[in-house]
Amino acid sequence: MNRADALRVREAARASLRGTLDAADSPSVASCFAAADVLGLSVADLLGVADVELTAPADCGADA
Repeated sequence: MNRADALRVREAARASLRGTLDAADSPSVASCFAAADVLGLSVADLLGVADVELTAPADCGADA
């Protein structure tokens, strides 16, 4: 994967998270890891989210 491809994967992944890209057009997890590697980013940075958003349980912050 070259830098231009990695940038396209980044934009598609972010659009997918925002819900503005059809799931069928979303990049694969493997593509996101490869793009992050090419760009020298963490996957969280590639997706534009905090690391905690990728690892927090679904009920994190819910009232008890």
